[in-house]
Amino acid sequence: MVLSEKLNLGPQSLKTIIYMLLPLVFLLIIFPVVTQPEQVFISEYHDTMALMIPDLYLVEHPFALWNNNWLTGYPEISSLNTDRFYPFSFPLALASHSIFIINLILLVNLYIAFLAFYKLGGYLVKNPELLLIFSTAYMLSGVLLSRVFIGHIFFVYAMAWIPLIYYFFLKLTQKAEITVSNIFALAICEIILLFTGGLYYVFFSNAILAIFFLYYLISGKISRATWIALACSFGLFFAISAIKTIPNFMGMPYIQRIDLINPLGDGGLLENNFASFIFGAPIDTVFGSYETMALIGIIPVLFAILALIWGDREITIPCFFAIVFSLIWADGGRILLSFIHLMPLVNSFRNAGRIFGAIMPIVLLLSVYGVYLLQQKIKSGDLLVITNDQKRAILCGVVILAAIKVLELSWTTVPSLEALLALILVFGIVFLVYLNKATLLALQCYFSLSLIICVAIIIKNFAILTIPVLIKTLLIGLLILGTLILFNRNHVDLGWIKKHFFVWILIIGLLFSIAGNISVLSNTDPHLDDSSAKKIVEKIRETAVGNHQIWVFETGWPIQHMDFTYWFTQSGLHPMRAFYSYVPLNTPPLSLQLNGTDYYLADYLVDTSYLENGNQNIPNVTYKIDNISVFKPDNVLSNAFVVRGNTLVPSTVEKFSPDEIILSGSFVKGDVAVLKTAFYPGWKMNDIDAVKMVSMPGGSIQTETHTITFRYDPLELKVGVFLSVIGLLALIVLFIKRKEFEKYIKCIDKENPVEKIKKTRKSAR
Repeated sequence: MVLSEKLNLGPQSLKTIIYMLLPLVFLLIIFPVVTQPEQVFISEYHDTMALMIPDLYLVEHPFALWNNNWLTGYPEISSLNTDRFYPFSFPLALASHSIFIINLILLVNLYIAFLAFYKLGGYLVKNPELLLIFSTAYMLSGVLLSRVFIGHIFFVYAMAWIPLIYYFFLKLTQKAEITVSNIFALAICEIILLFTGGLYYVFFSNAILAIFFLYYLISGKISRATWIALACSFGLFFAISAIKTIPNFMGMPYIQRIDLINPLGDGGLLENNFASFIFGAPIDTVFGSYETMALIGIIPVLFAILALIWGDREITIPCFFAIVFSLIWADGGRILLSFIHLMPLVNSFRNAGRIFGAIMPIVLLLSVYGVYLLQQKIKSGDLLVITNDQKRAILCGVVILAAIKVLELSWTTVPSLEALLALILVFGIVFLVYLNKATLLALQCYFSLSLIICVAIIIKNFAILTIPVLIKTLLIGLLILGTLILFNRNHVDLGWIKKHFFVWILIIGLLFSIAGNISVLSNTDPHLDDSSAKKIVEKIRETAVGNHQIWVFETGWPIQHMDFTYWFTQSGLHPMRAFYSYVPLNTPPLSLQLNGTDYYLADYLVDTSYLENGNQNIPNVTYKIDNISVFKPDNVLSNAFVVRGNTLVPSTVEKFSPDEIILSGSFVKGDVAVLKTAFYPGWKMNDIDAVKMVSMPGGSIQTETHTITFRYDPLELKVGVFLSVIGLLALIVLFIKRKEFEKYIKCIDKENPVEKIKKTRKSAR
């Protein structure tokens, strides 16, 4: 209390501050490298660098629309995987000029995940201790830490905001709190989610919202006022986000995945999906465990089941159907309903288990609700029995899950130990409650036995019995325990400890789950300063004088040579091949033949394949560095060139920038001008739309001229900016007129259905 007096804070305020700061301490315990000067990543560096290297281009050209830095040119404004508009990523990269800033960015987003779930959990439960525990569980859950590990950083950004989207949606629908602030908050959170670049989760989270909306609509809970509020919110979202969505949508026909995707090529069965949450087991053998590891342990799952049985139907029923949808989706191609993966747009999604990131906040929301309900029953001395209505609800739920299993039968195999145990533990608690055998002692025994089984499997599958993992987990546990005792010290005695048996077992279970998630983390060092690419760049720079844009073609698989991509782009060179999720459909060839002579488009060919196979993989060699062959062709096409017949016309590049290139020379009607970059709609030549010339933008000169200008000026950007401005103006007007709007909303139904709904819900409770 001395500290609170010095700071002029009340005990409750001090507790809130400490609870808000604790997760930052947890993150520093888990990721101590962020406080050290080491140039390493807290994530796997290949995927991390693939997503961060484009930021190096944006740092140099923050307002450019065309990314000429790699892949022979790419429309940055249309990029699906860009965080350019995300305020908790790119601005930090812009300020630091370093891709290693990603370590701090990831911690910022994990902390946002904590805060977001703290808000969502508070929708049903006001107990700050439970909110601290469950928000930490979300922040350190498998769906987030496994993504940090593998370097899927955009997914981490997206999952940080999903709880807030659910929170404000429930405020507008389930609670019918129709206010401008809730409308704004839902719209802004949806916009931020889209701006993260995690498009998977834009679909997943809104599919879950659609399930909630349909339930409330069918059950008569959606009033006209709610319709208008949701329409306003999503209208603002679609309008303001148009600066990204319109270019994204218009550009889809001109890009392709760098790897082929079979939307039905993976997925897990019902028991495997349960095992992912309970034991952190992968749901299939197609992808690595990090792709579908949702590890939170058995205890939160058991509490979630209790909430589904005892909780308010307005919350639990849509939550249950949202979970059912996620289980069906996670089945991928292993269920008769797998056709849902073939729908337009989502048919380019890989890894069905990624939906676990969107459903995790719902599972944990039910779990914290289940703890609260159980505590209330114990406190009031109510018997842990169920009504006939609850029995029928349990039976319906079991039948629905059984139906899912029937639809999976064609793909059923012998279950793994984890899958079998997950199935037994989940349905064991259901039958215990259904048979009215869930006495307090029975639940204590069941939870304890389940925890022992879960801990044994986690120890079996994860390297948690190592000094670093044990120390980190122990420190987190001691901090949580110490904080709980500190703010409840006046009540701490043997009776208090016994009274909170289920909270202690929850904490123990979560700590083992957190230990499992921590154990997969590792720092990775790309050894950039030791890369042969640095020497090759220095050699190229010695000989390439006066060239506006130097293209480099690598023979190896780009994802294995991110150090080359990094040093080329960092040094102003432009790799023709690089690893990125989406690439232009039209990319220039390696060479063209003009007048019987082969002209290369690349200024240099670098044999990075040598590092993979130890062979000489290019026919000609100009020099070698660290035994890596480099070939400098004699005949190379200029960054922009003009052809008359089959002969090159002399020209000079007067200006070269990502979005504008100006050529000078003596050009006549019929000459063909070509820009050495990937063809993509939006390029104009002398203010006329360019056409595809051997996969590059170009066109025929209409009149004699001495200047040719290529400019990237896409119409979709103008449309997007126009709609975004309209959306922002609408937001401002709605804010200014918020009192009038809210008054109108309250009076929109003659019987004032919003208040009627609230009164009905209060009486039902």
